[in-house]
Order: sequence, then structure tokens, then C-alpha cells
Amino acid sequence: MAETPMPASGMRSDGLGYRVVVTGMAGFSPIGNDWAQIRTNLERQHTGIRYMPDWDAYEGLNTRLGAPRWRHEPAN
Repeated sequence: MAETPMPASGMRSDGLGYRVVVTGMAGFSPIGNDWAQIRTNLERQHTGIRYMPDWDAYEGLNTRLGAPRWRHEPAN
């Protein structure tokens, strides 16, 4: 399959957008900070969604459910 040529502007001539190269992956999520934690929690069907009692202080907020990021415990 022939590669679609890309003009100097970076936009593909077939209209599919820009090229992106992914060189790694990282993140913080409600179910873990690394792939091992995230995978385990996905397999256990844990969502990370929980009741957020501190949000009672915000008038007009229509929800008290949130998915805060996983707490990172620094290494000693």
C-alpha cells in the first residue's frame, strides 16, 4: 500500500489530519498510576467512581459523584 504524501504544512492530502508518533505512555487515572494497577482494577471491574462529600460545599452542583486520580504514595 502506497503511503499518502504529506505536504510541508503537515496536513495530509487525504484530509485525515496530522501525523502523531507515540513514544511512550503514562498517566494518572482513578483506577491506578501504572499499567499493573489499571489492569488489575479493570479486571476487577472497579471504576474509581465514588461519592465526594466535600462537594456538598458547592451550591448548584448537580452531582456528588467523581473519579479522583489514584493517590500516589512516594517511595521512601
